[in-house]
Amino acid sequence: AIDSSGCIPSLDPYPHETIEAALLREAFEYQLLYHKENSSPPCAAEARFREIESSIRSTGTYDLTLEELQYGARVAWRNAPKCSNRSKWNELHVLDKRTVRTNQEAFDSVLDLLDKSLTSMATKTYMTVFR
Repeated sequence: AIDSSGCIPSLDPYPHETIEAALLREAFEYQLLYHKENSSPPCAAEARFREIESSIRSTGTYDLTLEELQYGARVAWRNAPKCSNRSKWNELHVLDKRTVRTNQEAFDSVLDLLDKSLTSMATKTYMTVFR
């Protein structure tokens, strides 16, 4: 669970929660952190909450925006205690390949990553995200 003081580890903090309720809670917790750390206006966060809730209730899932995905990847790196390079967490670039469906598309995505890495002319950190 996440509250104002951060993450509170627990084996089963919500023992009677349904899968949908857990997904909604976790999505809202993530959105609270995202909007708080990005200083989003309250109306933007509320609109996103409504969009997520509608999607979860109608489809059982929701998709992160590219900005939310990149932020989540960066925060995961920032919070990795054993990573010696985590001071560069804010420089991580996410390549969104969630639409890839075939082996050829996956292969082309890997080539794209290699191309970006080799032609950037500077050290950049990339992460490719597949579904």
